[in-house]
Amino acid sequence: MSIGTVVCTLAFFHGNIADNLKKLTSLPVLLFIILWVWILIGGLYSTDTKRWWDICSRKLPLLLLPLGFASVSLTKKQVWGILLFFNGVITFFAIASTIYYFNHFEAINASLIESKAVPVWPVEDGISHIYFGVLMSFSIVNCLYFTLTEKQPVLFNRDRILFCGLGLLNFVIIHLLSARTGLVALYGGLGVLILYTVWQYRRVKMVWLTLVILPLIPVIAYAALPSFRNKIINSVKDIEINRSGGDINHRSFSMRLEAWKTGIDIIEQHPVTGMGPGDLYREMHAQYDRNQTILWHENRVMPHNQFIENGVQLGLLYVLLLLIVVFWPLLHYKQTNPLQWCVSALFFFAMCFESLLERQIGVTAFPLVVFLTGYLGSNKNL
Repeated sequence: MSIGTVVCTLAFFHGNIADNLKKLTSLPVLLFIILWVWILIGGLYSTDTKRWWDICSRKLPLLLLPLGFASVSLTKKQVWGILLFFNGVITFFAIASTIYYFNHFEAINASLIESKAVPVWPVEDGISHIYFGVLMSFSIVNCLYFTLTEKQPVLFNRDRILFCGLGLLNFVIIHLLSARTGLVALYGGLGVLILYTVWQYRRVKMVWLTLVILPLIPVIAYAALPSFRNKIINSVKDIEINRSGGDINHRSFSMRLEAWKTGIDIIEQHPVTGMGPGDLYREMHAQYDRNQTILWHENRVMPHNQFIENGVQLGLLYVLLLLIVVFWPLLHYKQTNPLQWCVSALFFFAMCFESLLERQIGVTAFPLVVFLTGYLGSNKNL
């Protein structure tokens, strides 16, 4: 993704640079750039400048990708061609991971009870199952969106059948892999897509059918998929242990709840500026000690929530800016399209359960998806 980011950025310096600079006045582009510049300024009061610079360099896609996208123009056919390639890659790894799961059926199902995950194969050490789940959720949403909205061929004859097939296949597999953050993101994005579809067609039967089918999907998945069932059992057990005040060590969801509480305690002490981007790790561990947490040192995780993590680093004003960036398509729904609305919901829910912008794959995927879907035009029906 680093090479792709650089290539995309080079487009800004191709052609008339003066014209490209004028395009930077677009507010969505400016907001992304401000997200990065604010982190840069945060170094003025970060004690750990090495970690601060690591964060700045890792989050360069927030600056570079908007520069690249501001200077190019893509047609609808080109966008859907890129997304079809993306969906194909995601499907390949999803199928490979499914085969790996069935080849290690008993061992993986047993591990899911103990807060483990289904590995993303054949790159299980290269990509987190959480991030892969979020990418899968976007793949499913854009496939279903294409199926619902593109009545005429865009790429080739019967391309809707291919998009629909990929979407449905990945919909089944994401429940099999049972990455909780990916599932939450998926249903957030699907919820917006369903609301748009119901509004667009205004069919009472569709409303009732949706209300009946949606609650049945997790019930069927629970009954039919041991991996999904074990993940639910693990989540419920985590919540019960947390409520009863039991030992939450090595309980992933309970550890996450403890991290949220710890992060919020720090934000309450420094709500405006935060502690500095480079000082998150040190301050979180210091707050764990002040709170006398029962977590062992190796289980004292970082917030796993993008908004809490940024609140600790840079304060609540930065969190507000991030929320504006995430919800920009919904705040300007007449100038954006329904797929962008789905992306807003998808990334918002994902960021509530994972600090997506703290790894290169997440900080690249977010602006990439936001700007790429923006080329599909604005909504004309509301």
